[in-house]
Amino acid sequence: TWDNIEEVGGNVSGLGHYEATFNWDASAADGAYLDFGDNFVSSMKVWINGQKVGGDISQNPTKAKATIAEGAEGADQYTGGINWMNPVADISDYLVDGENPIVIEYSSSMNNVALSQGIVQETENASNWWHNDTKYQSYGPSQAVIIPFAEEAV
Repeated sequence: TWDNIEEVGGNVSGLGHYEATFNWDASAADGAYLDFGDNFVSSMKVWINGQKVGGDISQNPTKAKATIAEGAEGADQYTGGINWMNPVADISDYLVDGENPIVIEYSSSMNNVALSQGIVQETENASNWWHNDTKYQSYGPSQAVIIPFAEEAV
């Protein structure tokens, strides 16, 4: 998480960008899950080998392939990504034998910056909503663990 990266710290908010490469041995397992742990506060999008993990191409006309110049179409806009309630994704369809690049974009609210600048104060049950606490958050994935699995024989 960002608060555990000395160069970043806990007083930041915004978009975190992570890139790495991992090796996958396709003969060793049938597939894999990517587990981000249980400390997932905001929203996250993941790409493996350039393919977005989770979510679907948006059918919302305001988000579907925006026209950018004289009829040229822009990139697809996607719904969702990694489920923050259960941040484990089956990544089997995105894996190739050998080297696999992964990109993670983690979006946070402006909460930590607002707290650090005194714009808001730490508050429990803000606006009288249960568990709507205004407090410093540990933004960013707490882990990114690949868990291989084998299909069960029927």
